[in-house]
Amino acid sequence: MPKVTIGMPLYNGAHLLREGLEGLQRQTYDDFEVLICENGSQDASRAIAQEFVSKDRRFRLAPLDETIPAKDNFERCLTLSDSPYFAWRAYDDFSADNFIEVLAKGLDDHPHAHLAACEARTLNVTSGKTRVYPLPMLSSHAATARRQLLGGVRAQWFYGLYRRAAITQALRDCSVDFPHLWASDHAVLYPFLIAPKTWLTDETWFMQRTGFERNYKPVTPQLERQVFRDYVKCGARRIDEAALPPTERLYFKAHLPLDAHRHAYRMTRLLRRAILG
Repeated sequence: MPKVTIGMPLYNGAHLLREGLEGLQRQTYDDFEVLICENGSQDASRAIAQEFVSKDRRFRLAPLDETIPAKDNFERCLTLSDSPYFAWRAYDDFSADNFIEVLAKGLDDHPHAHLAACEARTLNVTSGKTRVYPLPMLSSHAATARRQLLGGVRAQWFYGLYRRAAITQALRDCSVDFPHLWASDHAVLYPFLIAPKTWLTDETWFMQRTGFERNYKPVTPQLERQVFRDYVKCGARRIDEAALPPTERLYFKAHLPLDAHRHAYRMTRLLRRAILG
């Protein structure tokens, strides 16, 4: 059993898949596997993945003949892994070559941490511009660190390295309380931030490509409001489970609508759509 599993949910990613897999091949850490959960692609994704599997013992392919929802395929990556450490990796994202090495050592050296995350970057594929998001400087005081983590969290931290037992529980809870794809990354991250069980480092980085043309299905105003409400309810349950001091429980619950505003749908958007339809 490798110490680290990188789970890659894959659907129609042939145009960038080879580059993504080559980036994982260059990792300076060797005790890992890449589990490619191919989801009934209609392009050459499965054939490209099979090339890497046939040449590199660290690559494993779990294909499907029929396409399942993307959220289910993300969960399948975790379910099919056995390693003590786990991370997701989208086929179109990439990282520094020492990404796994630095984050795995971070979890080794900090047994209290359940998530190791690093500097987040984005690359806009349309403009070519790169943005770097500095990490918050965390206080040694737990209450202050909680607020710093919630204020500085980036969606890219979702692609950090987890202790498998912790992310399995967090994903299970999120699937019950927040059955939506939109904003699920932040909903999954929430318990790691308020514990706080997150270790941060600027010794490596993770790059997410943005700016793609995406064909999202229209979302009704009713569904947007439901996502917002469920995000608040999901966060409130995680706060109660965290056994925080009463004053901190009140503080974080009072700020949940603002968190949902930042990470789910903006309240101004919900109000405008409620009025205009």
